[in-house]
Amino acid sequence: MEILKKYSPYLCILALILSIQINSDLVIDNNDFRTILIAVITSGLCILLAFSQKRLTVTLNQSILTSVLFIILFSISFLWAHVFSLSIVSISKLLVFFILFMLLVSLCNLQANSLKVIVASIPIAFLLSLFSFVQQFWFLDELTYTSVFNLFGISGHKNLYASFVFLTLIGSLIGLHIFRNQRFWCIFILFVIILQGIIIVLLRTRAVWLACMVSVIIFGLLSCLKRIKLGPSKVLLYSLIASVLITAAITFALPVVISKYMAVMEPSKNITKISDTGTIAERMKVWEKTFDMIKENLYSGVGVGNWKIIIPKYSLPDIYKVQDMNVIFQRPHNEYLRILSENGVFGLLLFIFLLTGLVFLLFGDNTPSSYNMSKTIFSGFMGFCTIMFFSFPLERIEHGVIITFILVIINSHQFQITETRNIQLPKISYGMLLFICLSILVVYLSRYKSAYYLKKAYYARQTGNSKKVVALCDSAITMFTKVDDYSIPIYWYRGNAHANMQKYNHALHDFKQAYTFHPYHTHVLNDLGSAYYLNEKPDSAIYFYKKSAMINPRFDEPKLNLVAIYLNKGELKKAKKWEKSILHDSKRREHYRELIIQKERAQ
Repeated sequence: MEILKKYSPYLCILALILSIQINSDLVIDNNDFRTILIAVITSGLCILLAFSQKRLTVTLNQSILTSVLFIILFSISFLWAHVFSLSIVSISKLLVFFILFMLLVSLCNLQANSLKVIVASIPIAFLLSLFSFVQQFWFLDELTYTSVFNLFGISGHKNLYASFVFLTLIGSLIGLHIFRNQRFWCIFILFVIILQGIIIVLLRTRAVWLACMVSVIIFGLLSCLKRIKLGPSKVLLYSLIASVLITAAITFALPVVISKYMAVMEPSKNITKISDTGTIAERMKVWEKTFDMIKENLYSGVGVGNWKIIIPKYSLPDIYKVQDMNVIFQRPHNEYLRILSENGVFGLLLFIFLLTGLVFLLFGDNTPSSYNMSKTIFSGFMGFCTIMFFSFPLERIEHGVIITFILVIINSHQFQITETRNIQLPKISYGMLLFICLSILVVYLSRYKSAYYLKKAYYARQTGNSKKVVALCDSAITMFTKVDDYSIPIYWYRGNAHANMQKYNHALHDFKQAYTFHPYHTHVLNDLGSAYYLNEKPDSAIYFYKKSAMINPRFDEPKLNLVAIYLNKGELKKAKKWEKSILHDSKRREHYRELIIQKERAQ
């Protein structure tokens, strides 16, 4: 029993790094599935610590207090979010990692070897991820910039996997300091660092390459300067000044830079090499539209998790993939802009204050030996902050686990070099944390159930089985899942199935529901217009067709429908106007053009 009590927490740590490698074939995206595993393991760790007869230990410092404030602001934004379910899912994910962080900090205070186990787990997590990567790499026909997009490791995209490798690289470098007196671990970690460098080079992810450069430059500068020592009052002052300046720069200066850049650059339609700057222009166009959203919701934001629902309102007419290939952006590819747009300027200020306070505390009154580790953590963390400016690593579960591990290491290091103190909470705290974990588990089990039925619904839709699509969508719609991972309302799939079955009243009801959850989705608007038309309400149909065409000027379907309606109404001038606005040739357009010519001759 004593052995089980001693080693069970270590098994939980190893289970965490295993859980981020596991996939489920029953769903398309494994993010929710892995979150379930993390919630289960976190609940188990909570129970183990509760039975250890020790109270929950919490570190009291600026970063912890700021984290609590940020979580509160992050959480209450669901009150004004358009889609409540998306907010609850995002809040649940943040909470599970915060609880995991507190439990691991408490574990490190209870068992001295826990910190070393956490540090060793990070390079091991990378090595485990290599099995998936090597398998994908083995089947590559050639190694070019375009072919490496087929590599995604354990993440959904090669860029995300590259940022995961960078995170584990930070952990490996920290490990060199922690295990500097243990030859085996030093050799092992050096071997892992070489592999991590090779993978980063192979994946050709510019944001990660830039992060590596930033980290090296900062580490070099710190090595050239005298040892920095900051007391608690200076940490508070410097982090406050830095966060205000950075928040102001992102909120007010960045849109000016973007506007000037967009004036001279155009998005690329064909990415073939890493030096192609068209992708940067494409991303900046998304940022430009995000700032349109921010201007309207500067203080409150649009609600956590709701960027992808609101962004189509501002239209993306200059992005080829969005307008002609039906690609739907799910995030702004910038964590700072995501927080600014969803949680408002005070949310971003708190987030930056959290980051700056975290890294400035590294330069407390430390010794020369601990200063080297402080420099390593600071440089690596600044590199990761660079990645967050061009990507969205905070959304991935595998990143969340490694970030949590690194934050636990930073917290332990800060405790050693500053006058930070711990407080012990009553044992009932474990019960409260366990209740939250189990609630999060309910949310994500519901999400997983929806994802399971949605995958079946996609297949049934492809095979034309509309009756089955309706039944599967009924099972997929839950309190916590109203839209799928592509931000398409599930009611839209059911509405199309009902329309195919000629149940037009049911289809109209479904499309109205879909419109409620995504009022700016061009296909939802177009199909809602068609449903109104089939239910003999042409004026309502015209309204939604026009709204769809306004959001996506290159989407011809609503324009073709408007031509048809105006031809039936005998309004030839309006029909001709909309026919001329159509951008792509088709048999249907040719047919309407001939009808317009015939009616003009008849007049």
